[in-house]
Amino acid sequence: QQILNEFSNRQKELDKQALDYKQLQTLLDTNIVDFEKLNQYKDTLKNLTITWKTV
Repeated sequence: QQILNEFSNRQKELDKQALDYKQLQTLLDTNIVDFEKLNQYKDTLKNLTITWKTV
């Protein structure tokens, strides 16, 4: 459980950074970074947490 909490905290930090980068990309009118992997990471972490709570 502790490991999942650590990953969850890190994921929240990455979300904040991603928001900053998205705003910067909007200001620069460009798309440099694709954040799809971050969304997949979030979904995987959510599924692992649900599985852990079920077991």
